[in-house]
Amino acid sequence: MAIIKCPECGHQVSEKAPTCPACGVRIAGNIIRCPECGQTYLSDETLCPFCHNPSPAVKDDEEKASVTETTQSQQNGNPDAAKTEASGDAVPKQEKKKSHVTLVVSFIFALAVAGVFWYYLDDANRQKEQHAYEYAVKSDDPMVLQQYLDSYKDFNEAHRDSIQSRLAHIQKTDTDWMNAVVSGTRDALLQYIKENPNSPHEAQARNKIDSIDFTVADKAKTMESYQAYLDEHPDGKYADQAKNEIDAIKATVILPEEEEMIRATFTKFFQSINSRNNDGVISTMRSTLSSFLGKINAGVPEIEEFVNRLYKSDITNMNWHILNDYKIRKSFTSEGEYEYEVEFSAEQNIERNDPSQPRYQKYKINAVVDSEGKISSFNMKK
Repeated sequence: MAIIKCPECGHQVSEKAPTCPACGVRIAGNIIRCPECGQTYLSDETLCPFCHNPSPAVKDDEEKASVTETTQSQQNGNPDAAKTEASGDAVPKQEKKKSHVTLVVSFIFALAVAGVFWYYLDDANRQKEQHAYEYAVKSDDPMVLQQYLDSYKDFNEAHRDSIQSRLAHIQKTDTDWMNAVVSGTRDALLQYIKENPNSPHEAQARNKIDSIDFTVADKAKTMESYQAYLDEHPDGKYADQAKNEIDAIKATVILPEEEEMIRATFTKFFQSINSRNNDGVISTMRSTLSSFLGKINAGVPEIEEFVNRLYKSDITNMNWHILNDYKIRKSFTSEGEYEYEVEFSAEQNIERNDPSQPRYQKYKINAVVDSEGKISSFNMKK
């Protein structure tokens, strides 16, 4: 038993099956295998639909008919006609017409099959092109765009125009980027970003500008330069480093506002002594001083005693004048705050009743001022 294709629908079926399970055509006893090409077809076909060789059954019928006609011709005394029919030179007109119709039908069927195949193949290719276009139009890779153009030369013209335009834009963007990189200047990079918004190189360009700006700030090494970098790049790659540099500068550099605070503290201190204002003097100092005129952990009583000792009985007036020779050193305390070691000179001018006593003294002041402008240590010597 052999498995064959149903001549009607092409379904796989046993040659012994009564009918085709797919289309219902009769199989057993109704199938012929062509002796020329080996294909199977229905027995009512006069010609093999594949090689167009006459059916074996037709051949048998023709031979029988030929023998019969030959015999009749011989009986009727017409031996020439019998020879002609026996030789097969004449084919019945009906058989010729049937064979012609079969050829036409087979040709039309073949055209129909080819048309259907071409339709589905063309539709599949169009769908494939559509998917390739949708992928390419979202890509920034020139190789992907060029591959689409090479693969679909005869397809949707609008799609090709769109991809070619995108490819040209990406190529120009890449050229502009290379020119900006070669230039290496901040202005060239900014111009690139302006002319190519949302470029794939935009983030890289901004990173390069970030590095250039920090290099400029770090070369200057000033609070102003580092702060300018932070103003431009608050979340830049070097933001933390810039902040650390500012803190380091603050730890060593006396800012104008800090020097002004220190000057104001000592100006008030000596003005309060001049006016013999104990409360004014005390307000410039911490409640406890680590050292005051050599005394450790001095407080309000020691400060008041100092002011009273200055005004001896023969003194009628006193005027302290601070010289502008401040030397200030800045440092961190254990509490993480700033304090300032201050060294300067001050002159004491005295009006007194006893002319034999000195009227002028110059002192060297050594003191410490905290971050709130309060004196935490005070010592002086002539």
